[in-house]
Amino acid sequence: MSRKARIAVIGAGLMGHGLAQVFALGGHDVAITDSFAANLDTVKARISANLADLGDDANAVNRVTPVGDLAAAVRDADFVVEAVLEDLPLKQTLFGNIEKHVRPDTILASNTSVIPIKKIMEGLTHREHSPGTHW
Repeated sequence: MSRKARIAVIGAGLMGHGLAQVFALGGHDVAITDSFAANLDTVKARISANLADLGDDANAVNRVTPVGDLAAAVRDADFVVEAVLEDLPLKQTLFGNIEKHVRPDTILASNTSVIPIKKIMEGLTHREHSPGTHW
């Protein structure tokens, strides 16, 4: 039996907590991080409220782990998706930092809605594993 992919979500705001929720409902272990402690502190409560509102499995929230350190959040991930502000320099810097802490075959995805994925990932060594995934 193969294991489920390990997921890391960068950004625990409006989009990020929803991404973590969807992956957790799919049975994946999810590490989630955010540079704003308040977002990270409330992420599990917000996911729990969503699950209750939707009538989904309340236990899914147990597969979500808030992590305060970016490197620790992404280190074991098979798939990393960011959901941060639509700011090109921010995203480029973020993915440059992420790439230092993941395997070369880790998929690095952006949840961007307007910035071309090629621009976001242009400074990475392993761009071939970098899709745009606007949810």
